[in-house]
Amino acid sequence: MDAGTAAGVLARFAGDPAGAHYVIGAWTHGGERDVDVFDSSDAPAVSRVEEQNSSIFAFLAPHLKPDSGARPPANGLTYFTMGEKRWKHTLSWPIAGSGNETWFLAAAGELRTDAPAQTDGMDSYLVDYSAGTGSTTRWTTQLGGGNVFYGDRREADSILPTYTSPPLDEDLEITGHPLVRLYVASTHDDGAVIAYLEAVSPDGRVLMISEGELRLIHRAASADEPPYPMFGPHHTFERRHAAPMAPGEVAEIAFALLPTSVRVPRGYALRLAVAGHDRDSFCRYPAEGTPTLNVHRSSRYPSSLTLPTIRTRRP
Repeated sequence: MDAGTAAGVLARFAGDPAGAHYVIGAWTHGGERDVDVFDSSDAPAVSRVEEQNSSIFAFLAPHLKPDSGARPPANGLTYFTMGEKRWKHTLSWPIAGSGNETWFLAAAGELRTDAPAQTDGMDSYLVDYSAGTGSTTRWTTQLGGGNVFYGDRREADSILPTYTSPPLDEDLEITGHPLVRLYVASTHDDGAVIAYLEAVSPDGRVLMISEGELRLIHRAASADEPPYPMFGPHHTFERRHAAPMAPGEVAEIAFALLPTSVRVPRGYALRLAVAGHDRDSFCRYPAEGTPTLNVHRSSRYPSSLTLPTIRTRRP
């Protein structure tokens, strides 16, 4: 939950899985605070800074003191699954045993596993530029290692289009890069789409799991070889590939959310919330005017959320 750092670690690991030992924990920048979405705002990091430093020194010892007999940690990725509160280790990414589950946007704000059968259907959203994620986010922790805590997002979601699943009938582990694929028409030639993956508790609390965002002029997916492993469409963000939206014309907006590892308990629901701006984190697009975004959800334009999942039954 430290900006996009985990995505960078995973790109490096996937490109050279046997080359080093990688660690991703549920902590803020600097590793001082816990960011497990199911914990309170003041929880200490799952591994205290002293433990983290010991691990760093253990990693460095064989290199700095080759005659000491110290052995480096085993290569691979060690990562923490939020909700389950468990450290795990893998030699590959995506991890063995994971699969993809696709959920489709549906009428009445539902998120469903069955593909839409109707030939038309959409939701119109006049972008609300007051929408935001607050002052303790993954984007603010970089400036001094401050806390990351989104709290209950019920009020924040009240001004956004949301799509919510039925309550889960079993625990669901999400480990990897979620992918959103939205079919969107806009009244303006520029703008942004921000997608939030959330968990809704049985008592109605809304917890942030991950997010992703894309400026609409960068929607084109490149067929070129990416410079490093990617787990979603390859957007180059180069000026030569940028293109304005054609107002009123439906375009595919697909991008990966930032990676996560979390176990969502049964009884919770999954939610996809869609925004056109985050006043606390990003620049405003377009600089002037207020777009209306039409998010389509039909058999022709099946907007969806794909999750890298591991399902776990329990008594």
